[in-house]
Amino acid sequence: MFKFRQRVPASQCYCIDYRDLVQNPRKAIEKVYTHFGWQMEQACYDRLEAATQRQREFKSKHEYTLEEFGLSKEWIQQELGEVLDAHGLER
Repeated sequence: MFKFRQRVPASQCYCIDYRDLVQNPRKAIEKVYTHFGWQMEQACYDRLEAATQRQREFKSKHEYTLEEFGLSKEWIQQELGEVLDAHGLER
């Protein structure tokens, strides 16, 4: 996906940061609509607002480690270093 985004005009794709989506689903999706010049219907807005409220109240009881998924910090840095750099994330 990272390579694909480099070949496609920015006007034709939009990347949502997962942290933004989790923190405020409505706002994250509104940005997609704005980017593409779409109009959001009230029913969609209302569902997103309800999802945002549920998300604010949700507290996960799980904490995962990279190792649980067969990953390591070193592997991520090696394989995804270019992506981390592009997003200004720590290696």
